[in-house]
Amino acid sequence: FTEAFQARQATLLVDAFTDAFATQERTLNEMSELRHEVHEFGQAQTRTEQRVEELAQAQTRTENAVCKLDQRVDELSQRVDELAQAQIRTEHAVQNLARQVGGLSDKLGGSLEDLALETVPSVLADEWGVTDIVCSRETFMTGKEEEEVDLVLRGKLPDGHILLLLCEVKSRLTLREVDHFLLKVERLRHLFTACEIRVLFFGFQLNLEAKQRVRESKAYWLFSNGRFLKTT
Repeated sequence: FTEAFQARQATLLVDAFTDAFATQERTLNEMSELRHEVHEFGQAQTRTEQRVEELAQAQTRTENAVCKLDQRVDELSQRVDELAQAQIRTEHAVQNLARQVGGLSDKLGGSLEDLALETVPSVLADEWGVTDIVCSRETFMTGKEEEEVDLVLRGKLPDGHILLLLCEVKSRLTLREVDHFLLKVERLRHLFTACEIRVLFFGFQLNLEAKQRVRESKAYWLFSNGRFLKTT
């Protein structure tokens, strides 16, 4: 440069070339850094795409699970409806059965009372020598309350005393029923001070506790076949 140019010009050219080389070097470095950043961005983009794919697959699995859950809920709902309908049918069946049993009980009670009306007078006539027998179902008033007795028998004993027999008719007698009827007799006793009052239970069978209470109260039990239970 010093040979072709003057010293000042040569200096300016050298400075210009130096700056150009420095600028080019910086540019190359920046381009290298940019390529590196572009590469990293590409890798990050790849990872992002992979993650998006994973999320998409997870979303698909979630949707499938929700779909299966919806189906299961529908199945359970249908099953609940079926059970509810079955429950309704069962309740109707139970109600019908209860009505049938109630009707049967009424028929049995009525027929047993009819049997007592036929059996008790003839048995007492034979066993106790009762005459002039009148036998029926009656209702008495004690205060404001009605007291219903299944069978009331009036007659004359051999010694001339008037007999009043109060009878409870039950197919299967329990201790509670014995006590209940004995209390009813006590409430009615003041109505018949001129009569000899005796208590009789009539039916098919009685449990051990009821049998013991009948004996303790000096009442009587008459089986539907006409056989007396001995109370002593």
